[in-house]
Amino acid sequence: MAIKILGNGVEVRKPGFTPNGAIIAGKAVTLDGSDISGKTIKLAGASDIVLGLALETTVAPLTNWFNYDDYDRGGLVSAVSGSGFEVEVSDDGRGPVFDTAQSYAINDKIYVGADGILTNQAGGQEIGFVTKAPATPVDSMKIQINL
Repeated sequence: MAIKILGNGVEVRKPGFTPNGAIIAGKAVTLDGSDISGKTIKLAGASDIVLGLALETTVAPLTNWFNYDDYDRGGLVSAVSGSGFEVEVSDDGRGPVFDTAQSYAINDKIYVGADGILTNQAGGQEIGFVTKAPATPVDSMKIQINL
């Protein structure tokens, strides 16, 4: 699982949206401006307004042994947003959720970079701060979200 919600704050789970492109759970998503109905999401970029973090993934699992809860059954992807809740994000083998080339420390601000990746490099929308820094690029990171 690429994202795990650890504690409730003012957490809001958005209903399922039709994904536009490949989405990995834990990455930042935004509404797709090309769909005026507001029913399609895509990965957020540094210049986008973030809707939330994806709760499901559209990328096929690598093995037959995977968590069915985070796969886009029915073709829809939901998102979570809010303030004061904590998530744990990691690479479950389908791709990194945060920028693994960076070093992180407790209280680092987290921003949205290219392709929905979470990073401590300023540029995109600030979405929270680090509450557990990854020791290695394959370790998990905990973030308190403020969206």
